[in-house]
Amino acid sequence: MSFNIMMNMMKEQSEKENKTETEKNINFLVEFVFRGTEELSETERELIAFARLEKMGFRAPKEIKKEVREIKKSGKFGKYLLWGGMGLAAGVGMGYLAGNDAELFSKPEEKKITGVQPEPITGTPKKTATYQEAVKSMERFDRITYEKLSANGRRAYEFHREKDPTPKKTYFILDKTRTILYEISPENKLIFASSVIIGSALGEAENTSVEGGGGIETTPSGIYVISKYAGLDQKDIVLYEEEQFYVFGISIAGDKTQLGFHQTYPGSGEFEKRTAALNQKNTVNPRRTRGLSDGCVNWPKEYFGKYVFLNIRGDGSELMYILPDIDPKTGKEPAFEPEKIIGRIGPIMKEVQEIEKEERNKVDKQAIL
Repeated sequence: MSFNIMMNMMKEQSEKENKTETEKNINFLVEFVFRGTEELSETERELIAFARLEKMGFRAPKEIKKEVREIKKSGKFGKYLLWGGMGLAAGVGMGYLAGNDAELFSKPEEKKITGVQPEPITGTPKKTATYQEAVKSMERFDRITYEKLSANGRRAYEFHREKDPTPKKTYFILDKTRTILYEISPENKLIFASSVIIGSALGEAENTSVEGGGGIETTPSGIYVISKYAGLDQKDIVLYEEEQFYVFGISIAGDKTQLGFHQTYPGSGEFEKRTAALNQKNTVNPRRTRGLSDGCVNWPKEYFGKYVFLNIRGDGSELMYILPDIDPKTGKEPAFEPEKIIGRIGPIMKEVQEIEKEERNKVDKQAIL
């Protein structure tokens, strides 16, 4: 396939797909440079990817330049670096990322494909990003974190990375089906992830639980703002001490929702039960095993000291994304679509921040007295 034929193919696909976001371009590039290396180790895959990126005009980080150079010279990995075919496609892909028509059209000669031919490229993004935007966006993408997430977790991750609704702030993704809470840095890299206790009731119905039992004990999927003092109750201070926050948000059903985010419930008997559930390995149905609360999100006390307090303030500027439960009618998780409810989070965030400011001022005055 000649250079011009391949470029026309990608142009046609771009117009057909009509994808314009920079992140779509980057997703294509990231997927492309790792293609065909699945059988290699994690380190080898990354070095091959960087070697391919160098062929496309990027610079490998200084700390791994030597390793990249060595892997390019190694005969063992030669088949992964045959750029007769792969490189031609990559060059066009990079051109689309950079938006450089002049450079693309400055190669009139036809190039004959040799070596291993890649699979047909589909879904090629429309040319919109500049080279600088591409580099910047790649810096905000962490593949290791991304690959640890479920399909819905990746939707939340991509949404936050693309929209960046809370710049320079840590955020959380709660996967209800797998009962795992992910804490992710402002750079979109995983800080910590572990099992979590959530509401006993499946689904996204409004939480109507009451103290002592009763009501619907759900942890509804949605987007939540994390607070420290807004909604704080004296009995909770006694019960959970410092290891507690509240989350206020909008569920995917459109309901305003308030939940607790605190250390494992310390009640006699209940604490032991929940701790055992958190520590249970290879459980067949983690949702059933760890669905033990009245809707609140429980994490061990030590995690608050090691990971939560160090990275968030709970001043209404940080978010928690809670993913949907499996739909019992279909046996599948409905797609998490944060873009449909993010518009309603702004007013909640503003309200929480105002309350937080007032309450923190009171705490500061009491400390002075």
